[in-house]
Amino acid sequence: MRNEILFYEVQPFWRNRLLLITLIPISGIFIWGFVQQIIFGNAWGNNPMSDLGLIILTGCMFLLFGGIFFSKLQTVITEEGIYVRFFPFIFRTRFFAWEDIEKVYIRKYSPVREYGGWGVRLGWKGGIAYNVYGNVGLQLVFKNGKKRLIGTNNVDDLAHVLKKINGKREQK
Repeated sequence: MRNEILFYEVQPFWRNRLLLITLIPISGIFIWGFVQQIIFGNAWGNNPMSDLGLIILTGCMFLLFGGIFFSKLQTVITEEGIYVRFFPFIFRTRFFAWEDIEKVYIRKYSPVREYGGWGVRLGWKGGIAYNVYGNVGLQLVFKNGKKRLIGTNNVDDLAHVLKKINGKREQK
C-alpha cells in the first residue's frame, strides 16, 4: 500500500513553555486593566486608553492566546512523501514528494538563532522552518536548492523511518 502511514506526530504549540511564560503574564495585565476600567469604571493607568481601545486590545490578546493554544504541528510520512500542516497558521497541508528531495536528515538547530523563534519561520540563511518547541528537526534539502526544516520530538521513531525509506530509495 503506497499511502501507508510510516510516521505520525502531532506537536501542540502550547507545550512551548517559554511562550507560555511570556504570554500568560502579558494577558493577565490586559485582563486586569479590562476588569478595572470596563467593569469597575476605574481609569487604568496615568494616561488611560479609551474603553473601546481596551476592549479591542484585550480581544486581540484573547485571539492571539487562543490561536497559540489551539495550534498544532502535524507531520505525516508515507512512502509517497512528507505531509506537514501547522494549524491554524497553514490551513492547507503541505506535501513534499520524495522525488523532489535531494537530501533528508535529522539535525540539531537553534530555533532563535537560525529562524528567529518558533512557528512557521523564514531562516536567516534561507529555508523555512515549521517548529513548535525543542531543537531537533527533519531537514529537507530539495533538488531545486530550497530547504525546509520540520521540528520533531520523536527522534528515534523518525530515524527508524528514514532508515527504512532511504533503503527503499537506494534499491530503485
